[in-house]
Amino acid sequence: MQHDGGTHLGADRTPHAARRAPLEDSPLPNFIVAPSVVPGTAVQGSYSHYSLLRATEEMLGVNAFPLNAGTALSLRPPLNL
Repeated sequence: MQHDGGTHLGADRTPHAARRAPLEDSPLPNFIVAPSVVPGTAVQGSYSHYSLLRATEEMLGVNAFPLNAGTALSLRPPLNL
């Protein structure tokens, strides 16, 4: 990241404020590799990055889920994690 006269610029020289974050429901494939995941498993449903966050926190023993992780579906059951 470069600093240019008070404006923070990314590698493509676009000011960060001018960039748009992707929409929450934008599909983004995730590939989970673990001994417990059955090869070829395709999970269907309404999962988000909060689902992955929740699953990670569950496996770490965290019981207080921040932000939307508290209401997100966990990825542990469908992936046998």
